[in-house]
Amino acid sequence: MLVALLQTFGKQRTIIFTASVVATHRLYVFLKCFEGLSSEVQEYSSLQHQMVRSKALEAFRGGDAHILVASDGMARGMDVDGVVNIVNYDMPVYIKTYIHRVGRTARAGRAGCSFTFLRKEEVRHFKSLLKKAQNSSCKNYRLPSSAVEALQPRYMSAFEKFKEFMASETAVSTGSHTKQATTNAKYLQTS
Repeated sequence: MLVALLQTFGKQRTIIFTASVVATHRLYVFLKCFEGLSSEVQEYSSLQHQMVRSKALEAFRGGDAHILVASDGMARGMDVDGVVNIVNYDMPVYIKTYIHRVGRTARAGRAGCSFTFLRKEEVRHFKSLLKKAQNSSCKNYRLPSSAVEALQPRYMSAFEKFKEFMASETAVSTGSHTKQATTNAKYLQTS
């Protein structure tokens, strides 16, 4: 569903927020493995060295990347002009986090949209968050099932690549770091 939503955005700048730095990295890797994704994807989290984060943010700000997968560290105080969409891939637990995340769009009088993926058991909590923000209305956004179903073959292919990459990344943490890390970086660049 996320990829189908991203495809509706085209080249619009979009930040996807996750619940943790590990989730940020995993989602970033998965999106990089997904063939035909129309936009360039970057990762921004504290798992990365500061120089890598700076380059990712520079690519996003400069328009070389249109999707930034980020942890909540990006939600506070970071200003990027032209962000049109915010996607809460993981629902925020606290209202302050929600406000900081969605506050990355619709800045300086510009329009913007936010989307929050929810599991059934999260809906009630999300509605209570909205009430705390004095926002009682939130539109349901439904993607056509045909758009999601059409992505199924590419999803399966991406998932296989993702599993391979994550297995090799695990090998990096337990074995020869330099050689495998270089191989992984090349793999993501060519995927």
